[in-house]
Amino acid sequence: MNTRHYDVVVLGRSLGSLLVAALLARRQVRVLLVGQKQRPLVYQVEDHVMARKSLSFTAGNTPAFRRILQELAQSQRFQQMAKQPSIHYAYLDPERRLHRAAKAEEYRAELEREAPESRAAIEDFLRTISEANQTIDEIFDKTAVWPPGTLWERLETTPLEKKFPFNPLVENHVSLFRNFPDDSSLASLVELLTSFSSYLGSVDDMSELSIARLLGLWERGPLHLHRGLLDIDEFLLEKIRANGGICELDSSATALHLNRGRLVGIQLDGEDTLTGASSIVTDSTGESLAALSGGAGISRKAREEWPHLSSAGRRYVMTVVVNRHGLPTPLPRESFLTSPEPSLPSVHLQRFDGKIRSSGSPEGELETEQNDRTTLVAEVILQDESPFQLENAREALLETLTYYLPFLQEHLLALDSPYDGRPAWLWRENTAGRRQKIELERIHVGNWGGNIEEMEPLLQVEPLSYQGLAGEPLRGPIQGTYLVGPSVLPALGQEGLALAAWGVARILTQKDGSRQKLRRQLWRRIET
Repeated sequence: MNTRHYDVVVLGRSLGSLLVAALLARRQVRVLLVGQKQRPLVYQVEDHVMARKSLSFTAGNTPAFRRILQELAQSQRFQQMAKQPSIHYAYLDPERRLHRAAKAEEYRAELEREAPESRAAIEDFLRTISEANQTIDEIFDKTAVWPPGTLWERLETTPLEKKFPFNPLVENHVSLFRNFPDDSSLASLVELLTSFSSYLGSVDDMSELSIARLLGLWERGPLHLHRGLLDIDEFLLEKIRANGGICELDSSATALHLNRGRLVGIQLDGEDTLTGASSIVTDSTGESLAALSGGAGISRKAREEWPHLSSAGRRYVMTVVVNRHGLPTPLPRESFLTSPEPSLPSVHLQRFDGKIRSSGSPEGELETEQNDRTTLVAEVILQDESPFQLENAREALLETLTYYLPFLQEHLLALDSPYDGRPAWLWRENTAGRRQKIELERIHVGNWGGNIEEMEPLLQVEPLSYQGLAGEPLRGPIQGTYLVGPSVLPALGQEGLALAAWGVARILTQKDGSRQKLRRQLWRRIET
């Protein structure tokens, strides 16, 4: 028996789920967001707030995200929240220290100092990236469905696909790397920027188009928010609730219910009655939907043609809280540190100046005033063939950090990762005034579930479609189900999530197209 019914139930609380739920709620669709018991982005160790994931937000300057902001009537507010950085990122290897400055003349001076022999070739390569991304912007600015699934969607996107740069199917195809400079540091930078931005596990699996797009987003610079992706998370949850959506972040769907192959609802954990739903959207995979239905309702086409997904690595994230006097002042918000030796990992590092404190919720809050505490969020990729594995990832990552930040060890305040099951490390002064390392067992760590948490997987998709951009289709293997997770457009990173969210929202509301168009025109005039 149904006690309540929703037009759409969205499973998961990742970026893709939040975006599609916000869009549908804005379009006056009855939406229930079920968190699937996914943990929030941060957790607490005493008075320190630690990150579970990288908090970088690279999709802020993409056409899909801007279009979503316009429909939510939040463009002006978001401009107040975010700012363009003066330094897009820093690249450090044993021989070079390079800051990607926003101003062209400053960056040219950096290249002249660090790579005078390759400066002209690097500038030519970056010019190619910029021109390609202007074309990609024009394509993704169209309100098409990516990746297309129906005949009409393919008819809409086929003319656009032919305009993609670096298309090997087009005559006189020009390669992205045709004039790539013979510079190992630049090759390493390209690999780091793309591998940490994509949801694919190997750069070798990425097409030139996806590499160009990911590099282009970093060249523009990721938008800086006070708390990065944490601000986006709270911003979207606020808009879902403000437009009538229901958010049950601690709930979890345990089963999909079908009647003669037709979706009728979901079973929520701890509830005896069925929650009715006309459609289900998830940020997980098609396989997860099949598991929820017990294998029932899977279409014949899905059984025969569904892409095969496997894990090709995982993201290990560690948070380090440090006295800011132990860090060089020029270290920007985003940095990429190459492996100083083969046994150590390369690191994507984020810097947040200002004390992170608890705000009475699991998400935490970053104070805007300056103080002596800085939080570093360090991310590495663990693969089967990596010389460092989970049991020693913490030490290996810390060794890479101290190689580039030699005074870090003397100013450590706290260090932890939720993925290795080891105690949190805290540093305090003893009665003699000496710094002493203390291990805090996991049972005493706040917002903890008692088990080792699973790392975010990186995917291998066979086959990739649409010039290496797409994996699973937007429409799930069961009629009435849809996907907005990393498996849909894994090669585009966060932009892929925004494109998938827009596509699913369009599919679910296309029958009411004329009313939706009138609403959007009104909302763009009046921002709330």
